[in-house]
This record gives sequence, C-alpha cells and structure tokens, in this order.
Amino acid sequence: MSRGLILGCLLFCWQHFLLAQAIPGDQLSVYNTALASVKVLVNPDGILPLRRLDTVRLAFTNINVANDTVLWETINRYQTAARVQWLPNGSAVMTSVEETDGRMLVNKPYSPIIAIDAAEFDDRVPVPDNWLSGFPRPCVVIVLNGNSSILKAIPQDAEVAVIFSSQNDTWAQSLVVQTIFGGVAIDETADTALAGIFPEARGITTAPAIRLGYAPPAVVGMNAAHLRDSIEAIVNEGIQAGAFPGAQVLLAKNGKIIYHQTFGHHTYEVDARPTRTDDIYDLASITKISTGLPVLMTLLHGKVHDESAALLGGISGHAGLFSSANDLAKLMQLYLNRGQYGGDTLIAAHAVDTFTRAHFAALGNHRGLGFDKLPLNYTESTLPSKVAGPASFGHSGYTGTFTWADPDTGLLLVFLSNRVHPTRNNSLISTLRIRTRIHDAAYLSIEDRAGGG
Repeated sequence: MSRGLILGCLLFCWQHFLLAQAIPGDQLSVYNTALASVKVLVNPDGILPLRRLDTVRLAFTNINVANDTVLWETINRYQTAARVQWLPNGSAVMTSVEETDGRMLVNKPYSPIIAIDAAEFDDRVPVPDNWLSGFPRPCVVIVLNGNSSILKAIPQDAEVAVIFSSQNDTWAQSLVVQTIFGGVAIDETADTALAGIFPEARGITTAPAIRLGYAPPAVVGMNAAHLRDSIEAIVNEGIQAGAFPGAQVLLAKNGKIIYHQTFGHHTYEVDARPTRTDDIYDLASITKISTGLPVLMTLLHGKVHDESAALLGGISGHAGLFSSANDLAKLMQLYLNRGQYGGDTLIAAHAVDTFTRAHFAALGNHRGLGFDKLPLNYTESTLPSKVAGPASFGHSGYTGTFTWADPDTGLLLVFLSNRVHPTRNNSLISTLRIRTRIHDAAYLSIEDRAGGG
C-alpha cells in the first residue's frame, strides 16, 4: 500500500473521529438545544455584540472549565486574544500575550472574557468573595452549567455583561462566544428563576447577527453526510494524484460557516506539518478582490468606516496577499452583505452591486469590475459550478486558490491549496477539476436543491 493511500486512510478516519466527538447524535437537535440554553442576563449599554474589534484588546480566562478548547478557538476566530491565569485572591496574571500580532496593540487596556463552570460551585463550595475584583472593566462573564448559586455571586456591575448557558458541551461553548461577537442572535428570554436573580434579564435579546457564525450544515438546510463524503473524496483524490500536498475547504451559507476542514500536509516531505485551519496561503490573484478592489469601491463611492483601511497593508493590487480561509470568508461575506460587516457599513451597497455586475456581457465579456463572473460558455476548465446563480461572483488564484459567493443561495466557498509546490509546472488541479467539483458538491448538498435526503 502506498504511503499516500495510508495517510489518506488515516486522515479520513481521524476526521470522522473528531466529527463524532465534536457533534454527537443529531447535529440539528444538539445545536438547537444548546442555542435554547444560551441567555443574555446582563448587557450594560448594549455592549454585546462587540462592534469595533479594532478598538478592543481581549484577554480570556478559564475558571474551572475542564476543557476550554472550543471557547478559546472560537474567540480567536473573531479576534486574537491573550490568555489570563485567574488566581484565588481575585487577581489576574497574563500567561500568553500575542504582542507581535498587529491587532494586540499595547496602548489599549485588556477587556476580559471570563468563563466559569458553575458545576464546580454550590452552596457548600461558594464562589470566593470579590472574585471579579482583579479584572478590569468592561468585561464579559460566561457562565456554563449555570445554577443560581453562581449567579448570586456575580456582582451586578454596570460594566459586566453576563451570558448564561445551562450546558457545557461543544455547541454551548461555541454559541456563548458567538453571542459575544454577534455570530448568532439570542432571542431567548430568561426564565422566572433567572429573572429573579437578574430582574433586568427578562426580555433581553441581542441584535441580529453582525458577523459570520458557526453551525452544523443542517441548520442552513444542507446535507452534512453528502457534504463531508463528497468533499473528502475529491480533495483526497487531488492529494493522492499529486495535484497539491494539502488543502482546506471552508463553506458558509446564510452567514453561517458550516464546514471547514483541512487535508494533507504543507509539503510532500515525510516530516511535513499537517495543514491547520489557521494556516495562511498565498492567494495569488484573489488579492485583486481583497485589496485594490475594495479600496476602489471606497474611493469611488463615498466615505466609509475607517476599518476599511485594514484591507490595505502594503500589498500590490494584483497579487501578494496571504490569508487564512476564515479571514478570506469574512471579506467575501462582507460582499454578500453588500458592504456591511461587524455592525458597520464598510463599503456602500451600490458600490458592491456595481462592481459585482457583468456590465459587458453583450459584448462577450463575462467579467464584473475586477470580480470574475459566470462564463458565457462553459468548458472543462471552467471553475464556478454550472448551477451557481447569475448574481454570483468570485475569483481564482494561480497558486491553486478559489473563492466564490452566491447571493441567490447565500452560499460561500473558500478553497485554499498550494498547487505550485514543489513546481508550478503542475496543472493537475485543473485537469482533475478539483475546485469545480467541490463547488458542485456544495450545491448538491443543499437539500431542497438535491431533492431532500
């Protein structure tokens, strides 16, 4: 048996194991149960969801949460954070600070996110007095496995927001963090017992989602098994054929990231590092729609929020930008939202409409203004799926990258690979139609389109 086949089999089994561990049982039921358990008990001055992430410096601390992996990783999908060690006397010590990250500016005070497992405390084991005194304000307290004992110990401070969940499973941890950043809207009001401790909690809801959220495929009407099996088969075929050493695929629909998987390794060497979801890739020509184009939209169509300056960075307009799949998805969702993201209008809606429209199709040019559009005539080398909507748009990159957004279905795809390693004289990714077939599989996984299942 070849090394590639063995690695492919091991990778397949490992990913299925992780999936089974992360989402036991019926995905939709588990997710909905967790979502129903999340309540916002206190939201002073409507600070949740957080808006200007460029103005905050986040620190995360864990109080007796046995496994905080999902909490930590979900926070960092939205904003790079520092870890803080909580001490029994209520003081806090930084244990890891990503000062080298451009978003962690030293002249900004930390805003703590404090997660506590209430199952560790009860009337016999009370929470220490003044346990929040060591943390600066404003701060967000996440209460998992919530009970009345722990809630009574939370000071009803004018600058302390409180998010509660009666659970502490994978989706509960993900959703309480999504609530902080506006990846999910909470419209569940607190029950009588909770409202008795936090009177203002009755009726608290959060604003509609303002950023990408994370959910299982069933939440947006997609068939998880078909999605998983078809994409795994296509990508592993590409790896075994030598089209690329590794890749990752991200899919979002209706503002929810419902699939994000990595495959293979960085290179073909025996000791090569496996790909990770936070890996960055050379986007090649996708740079065109990631830097120069949004700048043109803002210059030609009015003043927008200063956050749009983050789209710059000294990169030339045609190539040179590196990005993770998660960050590229945020930009593409901005376009799907017609210029809105994070609660702000970053690009005028009519600018997005203008640039993503094919103005010269009658003259034989299928492209938009910088964006690629559906071809006038399909060939074997055509990248977008044939069933993509006419309003859809995106771009591909020479290094083996591809992203496409479809306003008609709300579907967004990001595919990242390094097909030019070890040589750019490798066209197997196109010959095997890897990116097009993945795009096809995504559309076929939409259950009302596929006829159910």
